[in-house]
Amino acid sequence: MRALAPGRRRSDRHGRSASVATALACALAALASAPAAAAPTRAPTKAPTKAPTQASALTSPKVVVAKAGEATRLALDTTHVYWTSREGVVARAPRRGGKRQVLARGQSRPFAIAVHGGYVYWTNLVGDSICRVKSGGGKVQVLARAQNLPSALVIDAARGQALWLTEVGEDEDFVVAAPLAGGEPRRIARVAGATGLAVDAGHAYVTSSGGFLMQLPLPAGEGRQLVENEVVGYDVAVGLHGAWVTTEAAGTGSSVLRVPLDGGAPVVVARGLDEIFSIALAGDQLWWATRETGEVVRVAAAGGMPERMASGVGQAPALAADGLGVVLGAGGRIVGWRFGPGAGSAE
Repeated sequence: MRALAPGRRRSDRHGRSASVATALACALAALASAPAAAAPTRAPTKAPTKAPTQASALTSPKVVVAKAGEATRLALDTTHVYWTSREGVVARAPRRGGKRQVLARGQSRPFAIAVHGGYVYWTNLVGDSICRVKSGGGKVQVLARAQNLPSALVIDAARGQALWLTEVGEDEDFVVAAPLAGGEPRRIARVAGATGLAVDAGHAYVTSSGGFLMQLPLPAGEGRQLVENEVVGYDVAVGLHGAWVTTEAAGTGSSVLRVPLDGGAPVVVARGLDEIFSIALAGDQLWWATRETGEVVRVAAAGGMPERMASGVGQAPALAADGLGVVLGAGGRIVGWRFGPGAGSAE
C-alpha cells in the first residue's frame, strides 16, 4: 500500500471513526436551542455578507436513526438514507426517521455506497467485491470479484454502469466500470494515487494523492488534469458549475477549491480550515465534515463565509447530501437536516 501524503495512506481513510454518541447528543442539544452561525476556528470570523440561499429553509438537526452502528458511508434517495457500517451491515431507514432495515449482513468491510434505479450498490474492501441488492431488500448479487480494495463507488446513470476505484499495485490505481445489471468489469483509466471519484453526464472526475484532479471523458478517452501541483484531499463533488475539491498545505490548513469544468483557474471557496474528510453538494450549498475535530460546516457553493452546523461529532464522520437535505453518520447515529420549500435549486 502506497503513501497518500506525508504520514498518510489510503487504507487510513477506510478505517478511522470513533464512537462518540455522547458528544453528538450534546452537539444536537446545543443546535436545537440556538442557530449555528459561528465560523470554523481558522476561518474568518466576520459575519457572512450573503448566507447560503437555503439557510432560511433549513430545519434543526434531527436524529434519523439512533442505533445505526458505525457508519462508514451514506447515500440518499428521495425517501431513505442508506449506509454501510464497520459491523459488516448494509442498511437503510426513512429520511424523516424510523427503524433501521438491514439489507445485507456478513459483508466484508462494506465501504462506498450508491443508490440507483431501485438498487443499492456497495464495495467490500476486504472482500474485494462489488455487490447490489434491491433497495427494499432481497438477495444480494455480486457484480464483480477480485477487485483489490474497491472504493469510491459512483453510478454513471447515462451509460448504465457503476464506476469504482481499485488498487492493483504500488501507485497503480484504476477506474473500473461494469454494467449495473452485471457483466465483465473493464478498466477505463489508470490514475496513480487515486483517492476520490465523482461523475456527471459526460465525465468522471478523480482526485489523486499525486496532487491533481483528473477529468476523464466517458465512456472512454484521453483525460486531462484540471488541478495540478496541489495536495488534493480525498473527496470530490461535481455540479453544473464546477468541481469542488479540498487541498492541504502545511501551516495553513485545508482549503476548498471550486474548479471550472472547462479547465479555468480554480477559485478558493474557503481556506484556513481543519483537515476536511468528506464533502457533498446540497443544492446551492457545499457541506463538509472535518477529520479530527468532527465539525460539520457549510458554505455557499459559489463562495462565502463558512458556517459551522455541528461540532464534536467524532472523527471521520460520514456525510451525504442532495437537494432535499443533508445526513451525517457519527457516534453510532445518523442525523439529518432537511430543506423546506424555499430551498435553492440543485447544482
